[in-house]
Amino acid sequence: MRLYPRRSLEGVALASKDKSAISGLRFDGNQTIATNGHVLITTTNKAQINNKEWTDFAPHKNEPFDVKWWDDFADNPFTIPTETVKQSLKSLPRSKKELETIPISGCVAVGKIQMPEHLPHNHVTLQSFNGVQTVKEEESKFPNTEHVIPDYSNGDFARISVNPKLVKDIVTILAKDYDKITLHIHKTKNSEPVVITASDNEFDSEVILMPMRPEK
Repeated sequence: MRLYPRRSLEGVALASKDKSAISGLRFDGNQTIATNGHVLITTTNKAQINNKEWTDFAPHKNEPFDVKWWDDFADNPFTIPTETVKQSLKSLPRSKKELETIPISGCVAVGKIQMPEHLPHNHVTLQSFNGVQTVKEEESKFPNTEHVIPDYSNGDFARISVNPKLVKDIVTILAKDYDKITLHIHKTKNSEPVVITASDNEFDSEVILMPMRPEK
């Protein structure tokens, strides 16, 4: 069993915003991967979540049967349907008070299970504080995403930090009138602004976004 916080699962919602994510959400150790062919998002959970805390609080009375968890995730990645993940996200509490009282309630416990003998052995259970889902693994092959992710630590990329809320506001405004935007980032200087441009037959728009100051 592994515990996945809400942020580990939301990639599937982003990747499937325009169309259904390809082959659902991929679980590979402490990493989740989602893509729709245009967007690829990976989320790695670096925090060590105490499984005992889940055992103490989780609503085991909702389990459909006695579950035997498989703990070896690293060598056994698997994929589950997009809609199942979305249902688990909906079941997580949004109340700030509830999350502060029991932080572990913002997680979903995910694990392969050994089903009863009369059922197939390729099922996964997702358990939140508000219920349990058991779903069959996706049989279609998940795309190989390793070759898509570039090595941006080798110095070939300009690393510029920007305010995500400002980026969201800018893109939301431009998306009302333009089908495409272009990002212009200086190759070597991380102190130069990011330029966002959009154009059509009638108008040109240009946004200058100053980078955030690097942490000292």
